[in-house]
Amino acid sequence: RGTRADGQDWQAGIATPEGRIVARVVLRDRALATSAPLGTVLDARGATGHILDPRQPERAPPRALVAVSAGRAAVADGLSTAGCLLSEPELMQAMIAFSDAKLETAV
Repeated sequence: RGTRADGQDWQAGIATPEGRIVARVVLRDRALATSAPLGTVLDARGATGHILDPRQPERAPPRALVAVSAGRAAVADGLSTAGCLLSEPELMQAMIAFSDAKLETAV
């Protein structure tokens, strides 16, 4: 939260697990959370990610990466993780429910 020691805003690049930068953000008094199902894998092939949908555990998440900023880190973290599993309408509803949150990127 806040700014850097020199008073400047924080700048962050958002990258896929493979290292490809997909977005850049500037933050002041906000937390940034990113979630990527294949960022941590559960099998030797690297095909089963650590973010599982309890409604359909065998289904692959629809998104490879979601990044959310918010005034509170817990909100950003929860929304970025859930965002990996939600449909587009569900994700938009979740973002509306937390008016301080901003969807930075979803791929």
